[in-house]
Amino acid sequence: MRISSQLFTRKSVLPSMLVLLIWDILHF
Repeated sequence: MRISSQLFTRKSVLPSMLVLLIWDILHF
């Protein structure tokens, strides 16, 4: 369970950072 949770958090963190970068580019 712990390993799956870590993988899930990583998978959720990466897209979130990408979205933030794209959001900044769109609203520059």
